Amino acid sequence: MAVEPDDVKFVSALDDAAKKKAKEELNELNDKDRALAVQTLRQWALQQKWLKTPTDFGFLLRFMRARKFSQLGARQTLENYWKQKTKSPAWFRNVDPHDKTIVEILKTGFYIIPKARDKQGRRIVIEQLAKLDMTKVKKTWGLDNVFKAICLCCEYLTKDETVQVHGLCVLLDDTDVSMSHIMSMMGQENGKKIMEYYQEPNDLTRP
Repeated sequence: MAVEPDDVKFVSALDDAAKKKAKEELNELNDKDRALAVQTLRQWALQQKWLKTPTDFGFLLRFMRARKFSQLGARQTLENYWKQKTKSPAWFRNVDPHDKTIVEILKTGFYIIPKARDKQGRRIVIEQLAKLDMTKVKKTWGLDNVFKAICLCCEYLTKDETVQVHGLCVLLDDTDVSMSHIMSMMGQENGKKIMEYYQEPNDLTRP
């Protein structure tokens, strides 16, 4: 079994309600079974010569939770996770949350993640495309950097154990959204990439 020294150091940060939900809805039975499932997935990942991936406990655990501890489902999701990054390298390479362009884009407030959660314990994401000045996007920031900012937020969220268990609630505010926003953000090429990124079995934030 592929065991790493840090495996025994993992301590779930979930509260009792989240642990109960993980057990009932995600088949996460106990610490021993969880560790065995992660180690089994790690062993498989290490055998895939083409798959260059982190294998630390916390990283692999989110793939197990995303597919309700199905080994086959977790493997498919892990594969697709890296395939999507390969298909859209401009969205995922050299990502720096302190990058001036990324910070400016996020400061527009077009993609907001409040600290408060809904009644089901889900993190909330509010998307307001109208807050993006598409002229500035095209001439200064670049559309790829907008998607890079979105993917950065998604990556941050999926590291949160409560998101792994409870999922997300995404609110789309289309007030004042123009045809320029729609055509730029959901044009044929980008639209296809977005659908591939979010569609099952790629979506790690699915409750």
